[in-house]
Amino acid sequence: MIPVPAPAPAAPVVPDEPVAVEPAPKPAPKIVEEKPAKKSIYSVKPGDTLGKIAKQKGVTVAELKAANSLKNDIVKIGQKLVIPVKP
Repeated sequence: MIPVPAPAPAAPVVPDEPVAVEPAPKPAPKIVEEKPAKKSIYSVKPGDTLGKIAKQKGVTVAELKAANSLKNDIVKIGQKLVIPVKP
C-alpha cells in the first residue's frame, strides 16, 4: 500500500468584522494578614519607675505610656504593664 499524506491543516478563519474581546480577569488582590505586634506583660515591683522598666525592657517611656494608655509616669506596685516588643 502506498502511504497517503495527511491533509494540510485548514487556514484560520478570519472574520470580516472586528470581534470584541473581553480582557482577561485580573487576579484577586493578595490579602496580607498582619500579625498583631508581640507583647509581654510586666508586673511593677517596689522601686520601679517607667524609666527603669523602659531601660530594662529596651523600649522608651513614651512607648510604654502609649502601650498602656498612661497619661503620666506614675505606676503602682502590682500594676500590670504591656511591654511592646519591636519586630
